[in-house]
Amino acid sequence: MQDKNRNTDFHHALAVDYDLCIGCTHCMTVCPTQAIRVRKGKAIIIANRCVDCGECYKSCPVSAITVEQDDLDIIFRYPVRVILIPSVLIGQFPRKIMTSSIYKALKVIGFTHVYEVENSVDMVVSAGRQHMQEKKERPMISSFCPAIVRLI
Repeated sequence: MQDKNRNTDFHHALAVDYDLCIGCTHCMTVCPTQAIRVRKGKAIIIANRCVDCGECYKSCPVSAITVEQDDLDIIFRYPVRVILIPSVLIGQFPRKIMTSSIYKALKVIGFTHVYEVENSVDMVVSAGRQHMQEKKERPMISSFCPAIVRLI
């Protein structure tokens, strides 16, 4: 099925397998950006609205929504391989596993640098406040969140 709502400006990791989709609307109901519609009994993803949050993927009862994954080996094409992780990743491990062990494991996988994205929050907040005091421009939207960047 050709999806006329697909926009090739964005690459999405999520896709609908139309052979498996039963048109149940579970995905449409949970989508925070209203990027999914059911047309002719099949879910479609509206590319301009999708932020790849994965809610549809988690809610699909027949696994009709798939996630395209790159082969991790492609990182070795690059001499510097940075991974930005949310600090909640560290919290998903038992307390007996030290943060340094998690960082070390990520480096063993092939990353050369590991950073928690939240480390830059203070810098972003400070720069944002300074900019707002100097420029008085409103609204000010942070590019810190990839979903906001995609929506803009």
